[in-house]
Amino acid sequence: MIKTAIAGTTQRGGRRRDERGGIKPVLLGMALLFAGLFGGAFLHHRFSPRIAPESGRATDGNHLSDGTRRVIESLDTPVSIRFYSILDKSAVSPALFDFSAGVGRLLRHYQDESGGRIKLTMHVSRTDAAEAAAVKDGVKPFNLDKGDACYLGVVIEQKDRKEFVPLSADWEAAVESDVSRAIARLRQPPASGTPVAAVAQPNQAAIEELKRAIPNLAAVSVDEGTRLLREQGLATFAAAAQEMDAQIKQAEQRFLEAEQSGVPAAVEAARKELQRVRAEQSDKLRAIGVRIQEQINTLEQLKN
Repeated sequence: MIKTAIAGTTQRGGRRRDERGGIKPVLLGMALLFAGLFGGAFLHHRFSPRIAPESGRATDGNHLSDGTRRVIESLDTPVSIRFYSILDKSAVSPALFDFSAGVGRLLRHYQDESGGRIKLTMHVSRTDAAEAAAVKDGVKPFNLDKGDACYLGVVIEQKDRKEFVPLSADWEAAVESDVSRAIARLRQPPASGTPVAAVAQPNQAAIEELKRAIPNLAAVSVDEGTRLLREQGLATFAAAAQEMDAQIKQAEQRFLEAEQSGVPAAVEAARKELQRVRAEQSDKLRAIGVRIQEQINTLEQLKN
């Protein structure tokens, strides 16, 4: 990551300037990539570790994104969210418990801010009834070879429609957006009387691009394909950020040299060049996020 090259402020002709250098491209790229992939939700939400899901109302330290609030406010029919976190302490890591706790806190925010539109049910203790409910809702058990069956997932239901949101600590930052997108999908059934064939389908170019990204597309589930696409997106982003790192450093160095020269025209030109390079970096990384999201959308259309 690039260290801040222009960390202070300078005084020129009575005008105070504050040129912040060294944008840390990895962090910026991560923000832009996830903003493209998940609607920016991760920019607004951070999980707090080691807070038990059953501990009560979520604290004011976490906030839902504006996009999530818009989804909640648009609900005209109640939604049920069932959270399954039935874990075996002897078989899973403390990190997974922390992740699960964060998800529980996040989902409490959905209920707390819904004005009664969302009803949350938390299954966080191992009982016969909780395990039976998980199986009925299609939550797949895991860690069967290490101890008691574990269940982790979110089921969202509205009327006779249901969405399942798989959970992975590797994609903690995407949970809010995944949940909100699932709620939004429940609200958008095909128009009454519209033939299935009339529903927009991905074009052939999009399908071919997806096949190049996932060669064994026919054998891959939506969840697995989404994971693969996100991993590829992160790898692409990292390579792009590294490539542009040198450009940013060079532009920052030229700005510093212009400042030292004391020539106003040179300072202004170097400042504009630095802004241009930063903007190009942002646009390129944002485009990566948009492209991966389009591939995920194509995958969902083909598989659903």
